[in-house]
Amino acid sequence: MKIILSIATAALIFHGVSISQQERFRDNVSAPGFDLPKKEEIRSAVQKIKDHYVRSTVYRIVDVKTGREITDFSTVDPNAGNDIGSNSYTNWEYTNGVLFGALGAATEYLKDTSYIDYAVRNYDFIFDNLPYFQRQAARFGPKSYGYGKMIRMYSLDHCGSIGAALIKTYRHHNDARYRAWIDTVDAYLSRTHYRLDDGTLARHRPQPSSLWTDDMYMSVPFLAQMGKLTGKTQYWDDAVQQVLGMSGRLFIPEKGLYDHGWNANTTYDPRIYWSRANGWAVMAMCELLDVLPENYKGREKILEYLQMEIRSLAECQDASGLWRNLLDKNDSYTETSGSAMFVYGIAKGINKGWVHFSYGTVAVTGWMALQKMILEDGRVAKACAGSTFTNDITYYYARPTSDGETFGNAPTLLAGIEMMKLLENPAYEILNANNSYHFKLRSDPKPR
Repeated sequence: MKIILSIATAALIFHGVSISQQERFRDNVSAPGFDLPKKEEIRSAVQKIKDHYVRSTVYRIVDVKTGREITDFSTVDPNAGNDIGSNSYTNWEYTNGVLFGALGAATEYLKDTSYIDYAVRNYDFIFDNLPYFQRQAARFGPKSYGYGKMIRMYSLDHCGSIGAALIKTYRHHNDARYRAWIDTVDAYLSRTHYRLDDGTLARHRPQPSSLWTDDMYMSVPFLAQMGKLTGKTQYWDDAVQQVLGMSGRLFIPEKGLYDHGWNANTTYDPRIYWSRANGWAVMAMCELLDVLPENYKGREKILEYLQMEIRSLAECQDASGLWRNLLDKNDSYTETSGSAMFVYGIAKGINKGWVHFSYGTVAVTGWMALQKMILEDGRVAKACAGSTFTNDITYYYARPTSDGETFGNAPTLLAGIEMMKLLENPAYEILNANNSYHFKLRSDPKPR
């Protein structure tokens, strides 16, 4: 049997695109998935995600052994805990930090206070019940179900992301309890957490001195927001040091991507380009660039890291429009949390002028693919589960995915907001040409 390949098919094979990928590519090109997204459709998707959280959140304290609701707090019960069995959205978690920050951004852009109202209600629930759990911890020791990550902070996961969102929420809701706890987070992150000799925040896991690319987001946004809140540039200096200190060890220039982790006790650990780790880096750099003055020391180098990362992300975007869990492995599954972070970073970068507007089509195709992953009930499908840093690449291949993880939902909210801004950005016009789109400056001279 003769096999006749079209020039286009042969070109795709030459560039390493499988037959199944080609079929998906052809299907997507001819389908509405490659149409230009519409602002109202994006707004509806963002609303749907928010409504999922409002509908799903339970506000109650329970006996963690029996599930019985506790309403009498006159005596301290060692089994009393936040009802995280029903949901974890009222817990002090870094994933909720991304969510609450996204809700604040939605309110600011959409002029709809229902978004920030949800964040305020959840923070209020935390601070209403924290004194009880502090008494519980004094008698029985900190409990994971009793805001143990607040009472005994020992990780960047326990402070940076959720702390940054607390500062953002505080601007909308001036609560003295919020401000006091912001200082508590600052005391841990700025003066207590382990650092390398150059001041870079590090972990004792998995090796005595290890860096995780994730920790760029678990630290930098809080420092960026503290500088903005207090007017003290020492926080911005520290934030710049974190990006440069981590990037100097974790960013691989020849790949244009971040390795997931680095260990001080080896010079040849395997490089694993996990999608969400790269997403954390993109979002952290965007958060810092958003507040740094234009000529601030170190800003240009951070901008360079972001631009190199965005270029590599454009080059490894999957034919579906999403990105793979292992960015450079075509046999790794496509995944939504990292994809949402990349769409957000590219769209925001263009809106702010950090990233060249020609990358707009990368954001558009990414969003259209991401939008298909939003289920009718507002959950985002197929987000990779929480993952540790390891040298075993099979671990990343085998990580399960699930629907409705805040890992996927919250960055998708952020991506939707920036995509709406991009579509109505007055600096650009979007032209359709040969079944594709081109972003161009409106100020450019028109061809004759």
